[in-house]
Parts: sequence; C-alpha cells; structure tokens
Amino acid sequence: MKHLKIANYLFSIHSPEETFPMEGGVYIFACKSFNTFDTLYIGKTHCFFERLSSNKHEKWDAAIQMDLSHVLLHATDNEEERTKIERELIRKYPPYLNDQGQQSDSK
Repeated sequence: MKHLKIANYLFSIHSPEETFPMEGGVYIFACKSFNTFDTLYIGKTHCFFERLSSNKHEKWDAAIQMDLSHVLLHATDNEEERTKIERELIRKYPPYLNDQGQQSDSK
C-alpha cells in the first residue's frame, strides 16, 4: 500500500473502488493532478467503511464529476484528534466541495 505525507500526517492511498477499512479517521477525496493531488473534499468519520462504502457519501457524485481518482485515509480512533486534523487540513488545503470550507458533520 502506498502512503503520502500531508501536513505531517501519513495518509494511505486508495482507489475509490476499494473496500474501506473498519476504522475511523480523516479522509480526503482527491484527484491526481500531474505529480500531486487536488483536494476535493476533507472529512472525518468514526468508520471509513460505513461512511465511504457503497458510494453513500453526500459528496461522492460531485467528487466523481470532478475526476475523483483517490481516497486518502489517515486512521485515528481519537475524535478530538480527527477534528483537529480535519480543521487544520481544510484551512491549509481548501477543498472544492466542503461547504464554505466547513468541517464535516459526520461522526
């Protein structure tokens, strides 16, 4: 599995078609742009599998239309840490699909 360091956090790189793990953390919908990724959406969840599987995510279709190519995952079971990381990344890498740069409301 490949990894990518973003703002001092290690993210695993996944295809949108993959089955996601049963763990929580911060996720990024991204599209490949030359040698980097464009950030489409940043969110957090208590379970990647529940939040991202079966294309149920409310921003999934919009991300697909914007050429979603990868889902980046940073696992952490600590809700406070997830919120801190999500806020930091939204500020540093403003995503196209987060409503006015707001953090997600998922658990």
